[in-house]
Amino acid sequence: MPRWSAQDKQAYRTEVIRRITAAMPLVMEEYASINWAEELKGYHTEHEYYPDYIHAPIHGVTDAYTTPQSCLAWDAAMDAIIPLSHNVSCQQLREKMVELIPEDTQIETVLELGAGTADGALALARRFPQATFRVTDVSPYMLVISQHKFNKAGFNERASFEQVDARNTGYPDNSFDLVTSSLLLHETPKEWTPKILKEMCRITKPGGWILY
Repeated sequence: MPRWSAQDKQAYRTEVIRRITAAMPLVMEEYASINWAEELKGYHTEHEYYPDYIHAPIHGVTDAYTTPQSCLAWDAAMDAIIPLSHNVSCQQLREKMVELIPEDTQIETVLELGAGTADGALALARRFPQATFRVTDVSPYMLVISQHKFNKAGFNERASFEQVDARNTGYPDNSFDLVTSSLLLHETPKEWTPKILKEMCRITKPGGWILY
């Protein structure tokens, strides 16, 4: 594949920003009913709670995922970036991912780490209607949006939402039939990857599945 020229890169960035900007009014309308002060009760929102890397610019956004605005823009950004990069939609990417696990697999308990807005967990919830879910992220704003989506899909009774550091979840050994993440390892520092994968292995039941 030929290298992109500076002009190509600028055109790509311009198109991504155009798509995000066009999508945001609908996103804001979708989540306008959220009472953030109420929904954030019980979660950590203080600056010191978050891992240091979150306070550095992530994708050009300082303090990403520690404000409602940054988290609300997530879906719009993924819907803009992924089709331009991979010729599939974000939703199609999630569905292809969950199809890696045979539909007749006995999956009762699922944990998603770094769930973001939980599209990965929702795809799994549709594929395995008997399963219950722990949806986790370090950002409470992402968890509020995730819960909104689960409620809208009618899956709210099948899920709990917990603020968790993927490096050290606190769950007992052998807790889940399936432990999954989708874009977590893209968002975290490279030195975290072995720690997160080791933790995923620790909390997955023998014979269970890890999907990322």
